[in-house]
Amino acid sequence: MSSVWCGGNNKPDNGRCSFFYIVNPRTPMTKLLTILIALTCATLHAQGVFVQDTGAGAVRGTGAGNVRGYVTSTSVANIPTYGYNSTNVVPGALWTGITNAFVEDGVYAECFHAGDATDLYLNAFGFNIPSTAEIRGIILKAKLRADGNPYISLAKGYSETGTEYYVYNSDFPVLWFTNGASTNLCGLTWTPSEINSTNFCVRFKVEDVGQAYLDAVTVEVFYVP
Repeated sequence: MSSVWCGGNNKPDNGRCSFFYIVNPRTPMTKLLTILIALTCATLHAQGVFVQDTGAGAVRGTGAGNVRGYVTSTSVANIPTYGYNSTNVVPGALWTGITNAFVEDGVYAECFHAGDATDLYLNAFGFNIPSTAEIRGIILKAKLRADGNPYISLAKGYSETGTEYYVYNSDFPVLWFTNGASTNLCGLTWTPSEINSTNFCVRFKVEDVGQAYLDAVTVEVFYVP
């Protein structure tokens, strides 16, 4: 359906407009404008992480640098500064050199055992996310080598464990595994205080292990301030 606008002073001249434009959605010009708008939106998305804001009464997403109805997530990545073997100990299958899993340096936390390993927990990431923030996603990265059936996950201490990601790599070199996403919470819900807590852990579980080596772990948290 076409629309008509009168040009000039927008007043009739002998019953006619002095000049007018007819805009038809099927015209090549309208199609071109549609394409340009789509490309502009794609460019804005490429420049940052945008997640849809669907909260009732939300006013986010209307500020500079945002697309209306969307809000740019902030992210911060940290490494663990503490680690420990689970209290549910598998005899003869403890992790050693746990501090070697804090920084990527080619020196490993290790476990050797013909059977299940004791679960390894890494924590104290030092996050300081504002209490008013909304957690939108988490990316979990680990550099490792492990045979058997190795899994990595996020956990709230011993109380809750998120999605267990399979991270099999039976030979050297150690490899980086990346799980989660900027809009994926890795199987749990999170508040800022839970992320900031020392109970925020990365859990490394290996079943039927022969050898397991863990070089480094990083966690990146995406949130809306």
